[in-house]
Amino acid sequence: MFTKINIGNFKLYKDTVSFDNLRSVNILTGVNGRGKSTFLQVLLLMKQTILQNNRNSFLLLNGDYIQLGNAFDVKNINVSRKDSVLLEFYIKDYSVHYLFHVDENERNLKIFTCFLSDDKGNILSPMFIEKENEHPLINLLPYAKGIPAFNFDRIQYISAERIGPQLYYSLHDKGIIGAKGEYAVCQFHLHKSDVLPDRYFDELENIFYNINTEEVDKTIGGQAEFWLSKMFARTTIDTKYVEEANVVTLKISTVQNGTNRMKPTNVGFGYTYVFPILVAGLISKPGDTLIIENPEAHLHPAAQSIIGKFLALISQMGVQVFIETHSEHILNSFRVLIAQEAFDKDDINIMFFDESTENYYTPIEVNEKGKITNWPLYFFDQSERDLNIILGE
Repeated sequence: MFTKINIGNFKLYKDTVSFDNLRSVNILTGVNGRGKSTFLQVLLLMKQTILQNNRNSFLLLNGDYIQLGNAFDVKNINVSRKDSVLLEFYIKDYSVHYLFHVDENERNLKIFTCFLSDDKGNILSPMFIEKENEHPLINLLPYAKGIPAFNFDRIQYISAERIGPQLYYSLHDKGIIGAKGEYAVCQFHLHKSDVLPDRYFDELENIFYNINTEEVDKTIGGQAEFWLSKMFARTTIDTKYVEEANVVTLKISTVQNGTNRMKPTNVGFGYTYVFPILVAGLISKPGDTLIIENPEAHLHPAAQSIIGKFLALISQMGVQVFIETHSEHILNSFRVLIAQEAFDKDDINIMFFDESTENYYTPIEVNEKGKITNWPLYFFDQSERDLNIILGE
């Protein structure tokens, strides 16, 4: 699990900005254009660069997950071209440090140096691989005996822009959901019979204290239907591999259409927009990272609350979750779980990004009753301010 990330001279972050209180669940919210997406992009840049080649000498700015242009598009405009872009990632007891210089000819961010250090600041190993008669190759993944893994390659990312209802879905057998959720149906088809661990159902019982987990389906397929039914109404889903076309089809049955299984194009957008989030969470393993942008998209308020509970459960399975959201219902779902003692307040980190602070964001504190102890101006207070105008207060 990442415990801290430092970013320097990257996009709007001039000098070095420290995100030093990362936890199992990290909620990023607040003003548009203040750096929420930029924070998440540094993780995605590492993922797509390493997936292409973990001995790459350039940071891959344009790949399967994000496309950011060239080095001059992403380097802070208020610093010298000679100043490096800094990215530092911390996990328990260890950190990995990267400096990138602008390659003027190719307009790329080229690795200048990278090294691994312990919590005392001792450099354990420069991450270079010497090859005879060749220039050194830089290994982007830190290596040293006995250290835990920096799992950049085990990040699942669901962007705000998802593909929505389709008549058929592409195949991908590498456990990837895809930034737009384009492989979610395929992954569901491959894993729907997998049985989830007992711990999952212990946490499910904590969240929904009135259910008997002995009576629920223990498979990934059954749990996807369980959560869809909680959000909308009784729902069953079915997938089929079409060998001739090498694609997978999805059919959805809801309480409204009875036993008729409908094509995704004939049911609400909410089903196919939330489906990749459910699949990504259910197939994730301890040590994975899950990044979700705007999970509230196309969901009514009660469903937004339910998806918040789902992400809380997934975090308790050892998956670190980052949520970029503008939904007070998702935020409040965590606060409710804390108040019900189904979720530990120390497992959540809420970052409010606002123009009024020089530090880019304000940490929001939640007490053991689920109450926010430092409620800043403009933090999910629009409804209250609108009601005050309506009521003449």
